[in-house]
Amino acid sequence: MENIRGVENTSNLPLLGHVSNELSDLNNRTEDEIVSILSTSPNLLMFIVNQTNKIQLAALNASWHSLIFISEQSDEIKKFALDKNAHAIELIKDPTEEMCLKAVSKDWSSIRGIKNPTEKVCFEAINKHYLAIRFIANPTEEMKALSDKKDPLKINYTVKKLKNISCDTNSDPYERHDFSEDDDANDDEDDNDNNGHETIHFN
Repeated sequence: MENIRGVENTSNLPLLGHVSNELSDLNNRTEDEIVSILSTSPNLLMFIVNQTNKIQLAALNASWHSLIFISEQSDEIKKFALDKNAHAIELIKDPTEEMCLKAVSKDWSSIRGIKNPTEKVCFEAINKHYLAIRFIANPTEEMKALSDKKDPLKINYTVKKLKNISCDTNSDPYERHDFSEDDDANDDEDDNDNNGHETIHFN
């Protein structure tokens, strides 16, 4: 299954290792019973055959990640998921430009989960935060200019520091960078110890 932030390892989803008896009759429960179960164990949605709108909303209300278990996504479901969390955009099938705009307006970093964002979406994300340009493939000169305008004093230094590369004039400060889970692991690489010697960190 595709890795999604928050659902990276589906083998760790709750209740999957010791509820075989309960799961066997899960689909025989009433809608209200299923809704009650999903309110505390939303990932069990993957086992529900007849996913009514009420059942889907109950799972999403408990966890927006449940969207990954909804194959038929209505506009209401998509809107509800986005209202819960902007990063739900990465799980929405065929999102409209309006949905993408809503996502980056709520959280600029959600642009990293949008495939082929339109220029309008890109500009909206950069307007929210200049570092959004880091998640845009082949940004236009206008996008670069806007990014500089939003934070002209920090852009060159900050983005280079995030990439752990030297601040030389030959490297491109706008080169795309996909953040990984260890983005913050080496924040202190430039610190010195009490003896004035450079501290060396091993990855």
